[in-house]
Amino acid sequence: MKIECIHCKGLVTVPEEVIRSSKKLFICHLCHTKQQIKTEQTMKKAGKLCVYRDKDLKNPIETHELFVRRYVVGRTSQEKKQDIPILEGDDHLGRQHFILDISQNVKGLIECTIRDYNSKNGTKIVRGKQERELRPTDKIVLEKNDKIIAGVTTFEVQLIELEQKDWQKDNRGECTDRTVIT
Repeated sequence: MKIECIHCKGLVTVPEEVIRSSKKLFICHLCHTKQQIKTEQTMKKAGKLCVYRDKDLKNPIETHELFVRRYVVGRTSQEKKQDIPILEGDDHLGRQHFILDISQNVKGLIECTIRDYNSKNGTKIVRGKQERELRPTDKIVLEKNDKIIAGVTTFEVQLIELEQKDWQKDNRGECTDRTVIT
């Protein structure tokens, strides 16, 4: 992940293991200062996850902000940890049902992949009129308008997209994004 140095303002590539570590320490290769990553430096907004129970998908019962990171989604439970606990009762939704991996690709675009977390009732992806049951080994890149069905709950990931006309280059050749949720 690229993080802006708080001293020299240069962009520094920091390995994931440093970001996930408890101390979060790194050395800027430009100004050679040792610094600690602040939470807001690693939390790039990526979109939202809408949770539905109605068939027409007009009124979400829950909405969760998404950032560039990994999420375990499931039914609220004291025994098992979820990053996104679904509060409304769906006994067919597992406590750790599926995983969303949200990342930024080399072009700066936000991508989301999904995997089933060995759930008892499975996870389905609906793309247009096609419905696909995920196997535990499947890792699928979600596309715009894809729906996720887990238990009797439908989920929709709405990612931030960079508008082509709003891409600008800064002096380091990196894209600066003006974002819209579609």
